[in-house]
Amino acid sequence: MKYLAYSIEDLITDESFINYVEGSNEQAVLLWQKLILTYPQISKNVEEAKMLYLLLALKRSNDEKAFELDRLKLVIDQKSKAEIDKVVVRKSNQKSYWLAIAASVLVFMGLYVTFIKFRTPAEIIAFGASQEYYEVAAQTNYGERKLINLSDGSSVILNGASVLSIAKDYNKENRVLKINGEAFFEVAKDKSRPFIVISGNSITTALGTSFKVKNYNGRPDMSIMLSTGKVSVKEISNNEEITKEMLLLPGEVVRIYDYKASEKTQFEEQELNNWKDGKLSFSMANMNEVKEKLYDMYGVSVVATNLPSNKNLAFTGSFQQENLKSVLDAISFVNHFTYEIKDDKIYITY
Repeated sequence: MKYLAYSIEDLITDESFINYVEGSNEQAVLLWQKLILTYPQISKNVEEAKMLYLLLALKRSNDEKAFELDRLKLVIDQKSKAEIDKVVVRKSNQKSYWLAIAASVLVFMGLYVTFIKFRTPAEIIAFGASQEYYEVAAQTNYGERKLINLSDGSSVILNGASVLSIAKDYNKENRVLKINGEAFFEVAKDKSRPFIVISGNSITTALGTSFKVKNYNGRPDMSIMLSTGKVSVKEISNNEEITKEMLLLPGEVVRIYDYKASEKTQFEEQELNNWKDGKLSFSMANMNEVKEKLYDMYGVSVVATNLPSNKNLAFTGSFQQENLKSVLDAISFVNHFTYEIKDDKIYITY
């Protein structure tokens, strides 16, 4: 059986293996499932080849492939071009040819050891489903905020009703976190260990930058907002495949709706600065604006009941580092309503 002697490079240049990883050919999937069951000794190489293939992300454009390869080369810059040019690769088709070049460079220069050493996006997705890989670093109640300083020098502003979990080996071989809720990350630079945040069906990767992620459980919208540096945002399907990747520049935000549709737009830097400083401003705000700003600042939803048809909420005022109750007391006093806070919802009654 030829596959028993296959190296990792052989696997990722084999068309049937590629079809198996992509799930694009039922016969190939059945073949490799049978091979793994029949010859368990190949499972290690198969899994590592699968991770390498996903890392190289062959469905991307040539520019995006070059971006990923340049990022990997950060850890192998001591090797000379003359050494790379000695690598011999097979040229069968365009996809296999590019794979063979990339794999040969990685294996020949010892990069593959480094690739396995820190968690790759493909591997992180698998770990993402297991909470045993993480430990809770901090969590907040509704309307509460916390500043967390991480062991690598990075810092996190954790918004209300949020949970921050970090990999148990954080700052040893990787820097991987999970966020349920909303947080602003100020990332310490470390070229050998990318800073990776898993949130819902997205993976955000950075080296040294600052960005905000919002993704509350049970709510169909999420966003990633970049302040400085660059980040890569990958959208992941339910079967752990990368369906889309975007590169964000400062001032750009990606918003994902219903866990499917996404769009990249611009935002005002002052909007993010106000959030970081805990500054909340209203100018003759109606009910919809109040709802939106309370959700953005505190992660809570507003439910208004018994609202008279001729009654329009209007409020003008500014708050700095105020808790949720203080803000609601001021708005309710001016607009003559009562409220009750239950978990992540505010019930307003006139």
